[in-house]
Amino acid sequence: MKAKEPGFSLIEVLVALVILAVVMLSVAQLCQHSIRFAYRMRDHLDATWIAQNALTELQLGLTALPSDSGSQTNDETMDNTVWRWQATSSPSNTPRILKINITVMKKNDPLFKFHYSGYAMENKS
Repeated sequence: MKAKEPGFSLIEVLVALVILAVVMLSVAQLCQHSIRFAYRMRDHLDATWIAQNALTELQLGLTALPSDSGSQTNDETMDNTVWRWQATSSPSNTPRILKINITVMKKNDPLFKFHYSGYAMENKS
């Protein structure tokens, strides 16, 4: 009787390849999820900066405050993406202070909307 030769059988190699394929598929899905999450976080950060800049421009009077019934809209470019922000105002509990609601949208993605609020003084003398 011959001694068993060293090495792997075909079945052992196939089982190892199936296990390796399952692990690699899991790693690929994790990488894809991480990349999508990073893009969402970048968009959220960009929208936050745009909303804060818009509110600051409104507070400093560099951009006209929206009237009670209207809105103020402007386009900005950040990270090679065109963003549109829209500001509306409503009275607050404090006289001469307006609540400013800002919505930031990606022009090429109508599903992305970011909402931001702040306050500004009315320009009435």
